[in-house]
Amino acid sequence: RGIQMKKNAKFLISLFIVVAIMFIFQIKVQAKSYYIDEMDIQATILENGDVEVEQTLEYSFNGEYNGIYITIPLQYENKEGLSSKLNDEMYNAQKVELKSVKQIKNNKEILYNKTIRAYNGDNKLYTETVDNEEYELKIYSPSKNENKVFKVNYILKNLCVKHNDVGELYYNFIGGEWQCTIKQLSINIWLPYNTSELKAWGHGPDNGVTEIVDNTHVRLKVSNVATGKYVAARVVFDKNNIVNSNKMSNIDAYNIIYEDEQQIAKISDAKQNYTKIIYIFALILLVYWIILLFKYFYFGNGGTKYGDRLDGIEEVLITDTDKDNVINTLKESEDVEDCSVLVTGRIIYIKIVFKPGYDLTLAKSEAAKTIDLFSDDKKAYYDFSFTIESAETEDAEGFLLMGAKNKNGTNLVWNNNNTTVTDEEDK
Repeated sequence: RGIQMKKNAKFLISLFIVVAIMFIFQIKVQAKSYYIDEMDIQATILENGDVEVEQTLEYSFNGEYNGIYITIPLQYENKEGLSSKLNDEMYNAQKVELKSVKQIKNNKEILYNKTIRAYNGDNKLYTETVDNEEYELKIYSPSKNENKVFKVNYILKNLCVKHNDVGELYYNFIGGEWQCTIKQLSINIWLPYNTSELKAWGHGPDNGVTEIVDNTHVRLKVSNVATGKYVAARVVFDKNNIVNSNKMSNIDAYNIIYEDEQQIAKISDAKQNYTKIIYIFALILLVYWIILLFKYFYFGNGGTKYGDRLDGIEEVLITDTDKDNVINTLKESEDVEDCSVLVTGRIIYIKIVFKPGYDLTLAKSEAAKTIDLFSDDKKAYYDFSFTIESAETEDAEGFLLMGAKNKNGTNLVWNNNNTTVTDEEDK
């Protein structure tokens, strides 16, 4: 029986590790899939504020498909969640003026024709769907286990904004509605006659790079843009480049734009730091559970998973009344947003989420008070584990802290790794 138990243990531990690794690295095996291997966007700013776009897309199809969808945003979406003095609506395009849809095959261009209605299996046709938020092309081109290259030419009408002091392009070139991954994305923005200094920012995935090549050319490069993600470009330039534009804000905008970008950079940095913390915490938990499984299967005595460590627990069981008493007492305070109580073996886990910006010393004190809500015999039997957190605000840092009290100890001990938690991440 012991030999068989160890065999089962090895199998379960191996299975757990494989599943965990697949989850962390998001390994997906799909029998049928497609993605964009390369997307190249050439966008030229015209004197009337329009933007002329040539968009080339190389698709890789694994399986059988009837065609593709191409989404062109019309309405600007504030993906950064920033509150700005500039009205988001000023960045909307008036409409999309489609020039052509083509397939590139053997270095030759095959022109596709517009139709009002088409059916699966049709070829070299496209239909248009337009609403206030986006323009959508459905291109009919049956494909099976092959690569295809499409080129779409269009004009984004009245897109750029002429401020009192500068001209501006702010546009979600990839608006989050794409239904497949983009392996390599290159966005090139051109101002053919510009001689003045440019300012440029890119928004979206953290691995993106924004480069001012020269006074006439801005380039954004991003790899592995996942389904549903967005990529936006913001370029500030001499307003004389759009001298014929009638889209005017009547605002001195440069300083506002610069302040907005500083805020966006701070938000992005906070999100990256929080993501790193989550991955580290997940890795620690993974290692912890592997150790527990190993100890249980290799050193268990054939009884319960706790051996004789739970002897006498029937006399000091933690009831629902005990849990409710802790939760209700904590929630009497307006400073507590959420809390929970979980009992595993001889450990009572208490988690408390305080309102954003709450004082850390007060939070520790409130947590410690909950121990006295249990009877003396239960305090002598159980260990306590606490997790307390509070999101940061403009005026105060947040924290994520863990503490513990051993049944034989008198003090509640906290770790020193208090970590800022941002409101943006909670949302």
